[in-house]
Amino acid sequence: VPAAEEQAAALAEVVPATELAKDKEMALQAAVAPQAEENLLAEEKAAAVAEFVPAAEEQAAALAEVVPATELAKDKEMALQAAVAPQAEENLLAEEKAAAVAEFVPAAEEQ
Repeated sequence: VPAAEEQAAALAEVVPATELAKDKEMALQAAVAPQAEENLLAEEKAAAVAEFVPAAEEQAAALAEVVPATELAKDKEMALQAAVAPQAEENLLAEEKAAAVAEFVPAAEEQ
């Protein structure tokens, strides 16, 4: 009986300490939970971004292929315009001459 009483007394001292430890652990978990949730959200966001990075790299690679072709097309267009410009100017002068002649034809017919 004395041994049982000693064990009971020792147990009575341990139980409050155990309860206090549980309370502290719960308080710690409650304090850490928002940060843990924030970390989880950050990890999810990072994973989502990581999914899009290869697609963005593919688009960049495709764009890198398109840009030189676009530049080449611009160069060809400029060369074509440069080649056509003298002919276009010549055609404009011919149209102006034809209009000027057309003005004088009625006057010439009257005379």
